Amino acid sequence: VRESKATGEDAERDFGNRWTSGSLTSPLGPELSAIVRGSEMLDPNVDINHNFGYAVRWYVPEHQMNYIKDRHTVLSLDTSDAIGRDDIGFILEDSQTGGVLAAADFNEINLFEFSKWIADFLVKFPKCTLIPEARSSGRAMIDYIVIRLCELGIDPFTRIYNTVVQYK
Repeated sequence: VRESKATGEDAERDFGNRWTSGSLTSPLGPELSAIVRGSEMLDPNVDINHNFGYAVRWYVPEHQMNYIKDRHTVLSLDTSDAIGRDDIGFILEDSQTGGVLAAADFNEINLFEFSKWIADFLVKFPKCTLIPEARSSGRAMIDYIVIRLCELGIDPFTRIYNTVVQYK
């Protein structure tokens, strides 16, 4: 905020994600805005995978992790080359509530190892459906994840969003 020189309502909107005017163009009313702000978790549980060194911010208490394994979830993956200029974005959501369960940003990593980790994640959470961005390096990641899931006897068409299964 200091480096941007934003102040007042500009800083609240740009960095606090708060709608500061009460005009007709407000996307949410004041009551719903208060509910959204009240649901914010400022101190997520950070899980660091010791095999790969990746850190995931979990927005559910640690004792609810088994609960997540039994829920249908969606893992959105915004892929990149992860070479320092663009992060890979990772968001895990509960498909019933739309709530964010976990998030992470990955940069300066080996894409092969990351793809292996994503495949392991899908195995750990058997009701999770992956929705990867299929551009650039994303295609190679999908290829590896498909191979890995097949090796484990898991049908990748049921775990990775695709139009072949979803629109048949």
